[in-house]
Amino acid sequence: MRNTKLITLGLLLSTVFISCGSSIESARESITGTWEIDEILLYNQTENKQELSTKGVFTFNPDKNASYSFYRNNEIQENLGLWTLIETEENCGFTKCKKFNLSIGTEEFVCEFGDQTSDAHCGATEIRLLQEGLQLSPFTNMIIYLRKS
Repeated sequence: MRNTKLITLGLLLSTVFISCGSSIESARESITGTWEIDEILLYNQTENKQELSTKGVFTFNPDKNASYSFYRNNEIQENLGLWTLIETEENCGFTKCKKFNLSIGTEEFVCEFGDQTSDAHCGATEIRLLQEGLQLSPFTNMIIYLRKS
């Protein structure tokens, strides 16, 4: 019985120590690299539009330089600039949830990693970039689905 308790305690402690470390540092490591666009979704309160021509790429370099290039509404969207990723917390019922805000130059996004579980930012291969309040008449919001190359 005592051995079972010791083994259980050991497993619990190893789980705590094997986590991917600081969430913001792990998220910054995960986002570094080249990401291909899988899909772009434009929407407002009453209407959705899926972009079919979604060829494009986002690149986040370790030196904090970033670039992106893609087509939206049949127009090329390009940007170069420094990237920053900031972690905040927000209320999620009785607990707090991690939220990541990404800036590329003057563009602001909410960055969601993978399946949004507590460790989804560790070694992520899928992210979603969300923007609200856009002037893409009639659409005001956009989600860009990215997959790591």
